[in-house]
Amino acid sequence: IAMAPVGAATGAWVGVFGGPLAWITVPAGGFLGGTLFGIVGYFGGSTIAEYGTAAWYGSIDASTREKFERYWLATPRPFG
Repeated sequence: IAMAPVGAATGAWVGVFGGPLAWITVPAGGFLGGTLFGIVGYFGGSTIAEYGTAAWYGSIDASTREKFERYWLATPRPFG
């Protein structure tokens, strides 16, 4: 989502080249750029986080991982 302002600014900048139609191309470019960059940022960030988490978890030795899993499973949950 942090990329949405970048996309909006880029889209609006490209829309300036619409010449006499700039009154519609600037807002349209800003909206489309913000939407597209927001979507790309969201899914791109989620993918990077997923791989980063898997790499981090894989780097922990087995005994520490087992201790953490036992602790996690034994911790009471507030909603069941």
